Amino acid sequence: MKLGLMITEFPGQTHVAMWRVGQAMRELGVDVQFLSTRRAAAEARCHDFLIEEATRTHYIYPPNPVAVLVAMMGSPFGVWRSLKYITGLEESSFSNKLRYLLLLLCAADLKHYCQHEGIQHVFIHSCADAAHIGAMGFLLGGATYSLRLGGALGTYGHDHFSKMSHAAFIAAAAKPTRQQVLDEVSIPAEQVYSVWLGVDTQRFVPPPNREFEVGKLRLITVARLNVGKGHRYAIAAVRRLLDQGLDIHYTLVGSGAYESELHQLIDKLGLGEKVVLIGAQGESKVIESLQSSDVFVLPSTSKGEASPVAALEAMSCGLPAVCSIIGGTPDIVTDGVNGFLVEQKDEKALAERLYQLAQDIDLRKRMSQSARERAVESFDCRVSAQRILDAIKTHCHCFDRRLHAQ
Repeated sequence: MKLGLMITEFPGQTHVAMWRVGQAMRELGVDVQFLSTRRAAAEARCHDFLIEEATRTHYIYPPNPVAVLVAMMGSPFGVWRSLKYITGLEESSFSNKLRYLLLLLCAADLKHYCQHEGIQHVFIHSCADAAHIGAMGFLLGGATYSLRLGGALGTYGHDHFSKMSHAAFIAAAAKPTRQQVLDEVSIPAEQVYSVWLGVDTQRFVPPPNREFEVGKLRLITVARLNVGKGHRYAIAAVRRLLDQGLDIHYTLVGSGAYESELHQLIDKLGLGEKVVLIGAQGESKVIESLQSSDVFVLPSTSKGEASPVAALEAMSCGLPAVCSIIGGTPDIVTDGVNGFLVEQKDEKALAERLYQLAQDIDLRKRMSQSARERAVESFDCRVSAQRILDAIKTHCHCFDRRLHAQ
């Protein structure tokens, strides 16, 4: 049987983790077809393997007129149910409901494509508009669907009960996001899972010989240059550590609109030689940068943060992770075991934890080993893929029992 894996505006920089899960499903014997709402803007595309996957991806926008006509004529009752779905959305404005009529056309395209290709279930990597498309595609008589919630509900629009009530299950990014679904949407607990996106722990590996020097730290953050990622707090902590006589070098991997402000802060604090922005990088370069670092730092403050994949990748490379307490980071990092957790916007606490790691080589070595072990055990993309497939097999009937045995 075929499984559809829908990623919005594919391929983008952050899509690599979901692509890895899809690849792991293929390794498990599942025929996975990637779907997407529309093509990502050229500047957002990265990773050659994602661009190659995009050539095999079906895009439902703009919808194919013939496919829409066939899908709708084949299910007039489904069209009525979908229109009733739109008019029944209690939290959406009138203008949004008019926009959802276009989404209905995309849903018809999705239904037609899935029927033509034999796709019986679609796992949707979003709880925003793509979730409406999945729901209406199902109401039109198309494939069953499930949803992934990657962060706080408020960042994914409104009418979550309508989106989720027809879904086979919800895969939340972390325990707090799962609990939010249970508390605010009233979806039955047995239909809501907590599933990491996953990292390829066979590629993201520690270096053969990592050097540990007292008083010296090579810090790294891999994240979009967005104000919510909290880079400024880590930069301020670097200034504190240098003033305490430590040898610190901080590499920022990523791109975004906040770059000029970060450069201004770096210049203001006199950190031009100690803090380096190297832009967005391909996977191989990210791995190389992680392997040449000592500690991963993620001082995020944004509400949308749930289970940052960059932290999983860093831990897979044997880096202790020093993260702010946000979203699922307390599920990822065990404070004092494989990293440290600090309060948001607390540059002093961040500097104190980094100072501790700089001065205590044995602690850093223990955390490095523990981070790697945690990643292999819990964060591998094959583990995540199997959890999603198990949920599909539990709540749907589109996979035969031979897959259940794998």
